Amino acid sequence: MASAGLSTSVTITVAETGYPTDAARSESTQASVLQQTIASVENARQKYGVTDLRWFSLRDANTASGQLENGYGLLHDDYSPKPAFSSYQRLIAADGA
Repeated sequence: MASAGLSTSVTITVAETGYPTDAARSESTQASVLQQTIASVENARQKYGVTDLRWFSLRDANTASGQLENGYGLLHDDYSPKPAFSSYQRLIAADGA
């Protein structure tokens, strides 16, 4: 932060991160990306003043649409969980909100 000329009181929010799923992008890869993203942000949290991380969407807009932008959720559009949702639950249970 100092090299950018910013005070140590400035905080960072990592917003709209995510990994959409569809026929070519697996749900298991989404779970792995979620875990890696959270670990990376946690590793940089204190050094860069990261206070928040926001996953783009809790639930898919339309799981069966075939359109990539509709598959960012950790849940399918019917609220059934994808593997990433279980990963998210475990991380929250282990580290808190």
